[in-house]
Amino acid sequence: MARDNLIEHASTTGDYVRQRFGALAKRHTIIGDIRGHGLWVGVELVRDQTSKEPASEETHTIVDHMKGRGILLNRIGEFNNVLKIRPPLPFTAAHADILIDNMDEVLDAI
Repeated sequence: MARDNLIEHASTTGDYVRQRFGALAKRHTIIGDIRGHGLWVGVELVRDQTSKEPASEETHTIVDHMKGRGILLNRIGEFNNVLKIRPPLPFTAAHADILIDNMDEVLDAI
């Protein structure tokens, strides 16, 4: 891990993913919160920004649409409205762009 600088890579790439999701949140109000550490990213989806009502059904739909595009995500949380993104260590900014660009298209479609 030290030889390949994987800890720094995970931190840098994870920050990039969260930053890209932050930009996406400005276009899609379903994104209520983005959190995480390293390559672990959680994206909370809500029906309303003020009440933070969980978007459980929408999250299920998004996961299905992303799976159809070859991108595997999980739903977690008490209401199954948090996208869990935990890619492998070799995940790069180029992979993150693929993830976010596809997510943007899926969110436009639902």
